[in-house]
Amino acid sequence: MGYALPYDLVKEIEQVVGKEKAEVVIKVIEGGLGAVEEKAKEQKAVVKAEIKDELTKELVTKAEFKAELNALEERLNGRIERLNLKLNLLIVLIVLLLTLFNPTVTELIKNWILK
Repeated sequence: MGYALPYDLVKEIEQVVGKEKAEVVIKVIEGGLGAVEEKAKEQKAVVKAEIKDELTKELVTKAEFKAELNALEERLNGRIERLNLKLNLLIVLIVLLLTLFNPTVTELIKNWILK
């Protein structure tokens, strides 16, 4: 894909160096710009690969994410099990205390022990 200079710039070059020399100068400038454009296209794939590599290093992979999620789930399950055990113990303790402080139950236990 060739590169064409803007019309205003072509006219300026013609005024400064003359019409014959302007054609040569314009062709050289356009050729240079075309070469730069081609070089940029070649470098595009290289730069794209480098950026992809850098982003890949920064991003978490699916396996790493799942492993971290599993570890978090295991920690939460352990905490839930401990809380469940504590809650069950508290329930048993409350039922036991309510039973023992009930006057009827207290009398029954007293009669049972004294027999």
